[in-house]
Amino acid sequence: MLNWMGFSAPKPVVVALLALFPALAIAGFELVIDGGFEEPSVYGDHVSDAWRVHDTLTASVSSVTGRSGTAFAVAALADDSLCGIRTSFATEPGTEYTLKLWHRGGAGRAAMLEAGAGSFGKVVALGPDPSWTECSCNWTASSPGLAVFLFDDWGGSSSQFDDVSFSEPASGTTTFEPPINVLFLVHVEGSAGADYDAWMLENRWLKGLCAQRGFKLTYLSHGAYMEDVTFCGDRDSILEFIGLGHQVGTHNHGKVRLAPRLWRVADYTFWDTARISWGQNREWVDSVVGAQNNRAVCAAVHLPYEAALMDSFQYSQTVGPSASVPGTRGREQVGWDFVGHQPHHPYRPGASAVEGEQWLEDVTAGFVNVDNYAQVGLATAHGFPCEVRDIKRFFRHLYQQWLSKESNPEPAGDDKVWTFGFLTHLGANTPAVRSKVDSVMTWLNDSFIGKPTPRGNVVARCATRQLVQDEFMLWAEQHPGAVSFSFKYPVLVAEGVEEQGDGARRPDAGAVISRRTLIARSRSLLCDATGRRVLALEPGANDAARLAPGVYYLLAAGEHQRRKVLLLP
Repeated sequence: MLNWMGFSAPKPVVVALLALFPALAIAGFELVIDGGFEEPSVYGDHVSDAWRVHDTLTASVSSVTGRSGTAFAVAALADDSLCGIRTSFATEPGTEYTLKLWHRGGAGRAAMLEAGAGSFGKVVALGPDPSWTECSCNWTASSPGLAVFLFDDWGGSSSQFDDVSFSEPASGTTTFEPPINVLFLVHVEGSAGADYDAWMLENRWLKGLCAQRGFKLTYLSHGAYMEDVTFCGDRDSILEFIGLGHQVGTHNHGKVRLAPRLWRVADYTFWDTARISWGQNREWVDSVVGAQNNRAVCAAVHLPYEAALMDSFQYSQTVGPSASVPGTRGREQVGWDFVGHQPHHPYRPGASAVEGEQWLEDVTAGFVNVDNYAQVGLATAHGFPCEVRDIKRFFRHLYQQWLSKESNPEPAGDDKVWTFGFLTHLGANTPAVRSKVDSVMTWLNDSFIGKPTPRGNVVARCATRQLVQDEFMLWAEQHPGAVSFSFKYPVLVAEGVEEQGDGARRPDAGAVISRRTLIARSRSLLCDATGRRVLALEPGANDAARLAPGVYYLLAAGEHQRRKVLLLP
């Protein structure tokens, strides 16, 4: 019965309401408030003036609970042509709440708007319901106030509401799980040069695409491009991203400014060079968007310098950096071998460059790492396949993890923060790339973003890096000293090849981790690190107990890509 829908629209609120419900401006709605409106007991007794009468509404006493007395009235919306009601509740950021109501009659909608927001965070379609039907949904607050709106859809019979309440969940275990934060990023690498006008047109396309699909954008730029923008007098075009609810930060490939509009890559393994590069890139991005808005950086950085540079230049978010020590791989490059995907949680990164330790968390770190997949449409980028089918496959894998955690009751407040990101580059958005980016967005919107599970949890929402950090820091405050994520593997792992939705047979993602038994889906060979054959695998269970613990490689019949196998003691 419930159908969750994501929504994004510019301020003011009235514009947002009209954009979502265009027919509301037409006379003819019949919204009946059937009484019994109530605030939860945690806020004290019912407040009779919490709702004020709107001329187009009628109200009567409750017919569900049998309560008698004067019905609570409703607040008029900002525009008298809108037929709906609203009231506000005080909320505690980071706390989960439950909205409950009874609905009967024609189709209607419930919507939630957080304090300071210009668009609804959640919208629920209600009915039509021939008899009184109870509806509920969960909401995790990120601001100190929430407005709840109830509407009657155009046409059909009257939409009736009763026994509306908004409360914190009961103590004990819960199956609540916060939504996966879906991030869309753009990296701007260097000066636009002769392509400046084309890049500005791509900026216009990005704004339109995000508005159409309801996505939030994290836009990370080299200082060289911000110098271009300043030189050409287009600062307002970049500031418009922030005005539309997007985020703008820094991208840095170790470039230094040698002269006006002349930047070159320098050896960032030298401390003095790294400081100059970070300082110049930060200065030019700040000059366009303001230091208060420039909080995220994605940088090529010599890993031992990272913490000091992040602190010195006052960044609070590092975004999937190419952090490395010469001869080793960075954080975003090791996931394929070890777990088959990028980190799907934000975390406070450590400084280890030891192979296999790049993801270790340092709970005392002063900044947050949030990873993402690279350029949509590339066969391989930063160690991962990034074709559209691969991006979808990675998200489906994350969705299975999320569903598994949602289905296991846990103490209230014990949930984690989830992220999934993908990106494109300014200057790379050919018609083919634009089509691929749009297809990923459309697929996520159709199947996951704003969609509820049977337990009432919304699967995913659109977010920026800043929204993810805000959610994560609330979690960290509530779980001092706790590690923010972990990876668990079964003893017996069914591996080999898997059938993809597009019909292609591709190697499974991730490393096989096992103790004594390997379960293969097809005939395969297990080889050691030198390529020497050590075990022939048949479909089904295969005993690997005679092999020494260590790293091996699996090659399925007919495949040319091998997979890592970790045999545990």
